[in-house]
Amino acid sequence: MKITRIPRIICGALLPHFAFGLCDHFSQSFMFPREGYRRLAIQQAGWHQLTFYNEHKQKSNTQLYGFFQRSSPCSEEQNIPGYFLPILCGDTITIKGDVDPFRDVRAEYLGLPSDFVGSITLDPHQQQGGFVLEYYHELRRFFKHKFFRHMWVGFFIPFVDVRNNLGLTQDVQHEGTPRLNAPSDALEALDQPAWNFGRLRTCSTEKKGIAEIRIKLGKLFMARDNCEVNLYTMVVFPTIKGQNPKYLFSAFVGPNHHYAFGTGVNFQFPLFENLFDRPEWAVNFFVNVEHLYRIPNDQCRTFDLVDKPWSRFLLITTRDATPLTQAIPGVNVLTLSVQVKPHSLVEFQTGIRFVEGHIEAEVGYNLFAHPTEEICFSHHWPEIFGIRGSVSGTTASESTISTLAADDDEFVPIRFCDIDINSGAARGAITHTVYGTLSYVYRGWYADLLLNAGGFVEFTQNNAALKQWGIWGKIGWSL
Repeated sequence: MKITRIPRIICGALLPHFAFGLCDHFSQSFMFPREGYRRLAIQQAGWHQLTFYNEHKQKSNTQLYGFFQRSSPCSEEQNIPGYFLPILCGDTITIKGDVDPFRDVRAEYLGLPSDFVGSITLDPHQQQGGFVLEYYHELRRFFKHKFFRHMWVGFFIPFVDVRNNLGLTQDVQHEGTPRLNAPSDALEALDQPAWNFGRLRTCSTEKKGIAEIRIKLGKLFMARDNCEVNLYTMVVFPTIKGQNPKYLFSAFVGPNHHYAFGTGVNFQFPLFENLFDRPEWAVNFFVNVEHLYRIPNDQCRTFDLVDKPWSRFLLITTRDATPLTQAIPGVNVLTLSVQVKPHSLVEFQTGIRFVEGHIEAEVGYNLFAHPTEEICFSHHWPEIFGIRGSVSGTTASESTISTLAADDDEFVPIRFCDIDINSGAARGAITHTVYGTLSYVYRGWYADLLLNAGGFVEFTQNNAALKQWGIWGKIGWSL
């Protein structure tokens, strides 16, 4: 591939993604938070010095780094709670029975008494930690032909511990008339055993394990006089199951069990050299880009009805209702097996590197983007379900999560076109990260050693991603 084609490849990969993630969303049942290990700033920090500049060795390169990141407290500007709630603004919704029609959620839908009065508040947050082992080896050690000169193969293996928490709390003003075998408050109602899916937990969900195994194949086109050009391709093999639809905002590790393939490129060129008449001092500008296409897979996702936020929590009935089907929790009906097409992930990184002998300081900017997932139904939708009316076997198709409408004159089924497909998709997001890092590279005759540490702060462009901060530390060696 000619080097002159690389800018066109980069633009073709990046530009379509800038159309996504520009607006806030609400009443969503799934979010795709950014993986803590998927950051070029961490992966490349000091690593390029170790892998690109050791011509006298056979270039067996290894790095091991640990990372920790945590989401920042939710703010009104970020509005992360609104992503999951049935209202766009705010982090609190009211739950009241029919004695008070001014509410966000009708208490009876949740199995609460008709005189219940209360509210819930969400403050979603996430914590990720783990370590990554990465290994590169030049192919010239195995293949002597000039075609393999400066080509390399690499392996990337992250171990991650992810903890998600909705930050769910309640404020009960009136418990209402107690009933046998029924929830006593909002927290019990939103995590009741009768719901097979979409439950809201007060405690954290945790998942840990090897997120993926990534195999890379690349070629170094240039690495001299502070100029670098490196191109690579990769395939990603997930090693652990994806999200659990039983709980809202459940923790999952890695790419949500999507296989993937992609490409990346690294550029660097000097801005200033021989500063203050010191030949070892330099200021370099760099650009790194990585594009990953994720292959579709089958998952279970929970959906709302069109223009009916949180309608997944309505009660559902069937045309010929029986005692078992006269009041079915909506989440049990509206959670479906679907094909999820997540399409691409794009990461763009740029910044300045200050080099003084063995020491390199780096400050930079990182952009991360992914589009809204495309959902395709795997099975035929049976038009036998309807929104339950005031009595068994009747429907009230105009009902919403806050209001029970009048009964229909005849049974009105939920049709396929009534399902809001995007309510179960991870919405497109764009995040912006600023970071700083410091590296020390010791070059010996038999081995090189890398020490590195850094930190970052990440900002979001809409509420489909989490605002986060993080730190990392790294050790690497080249033999």
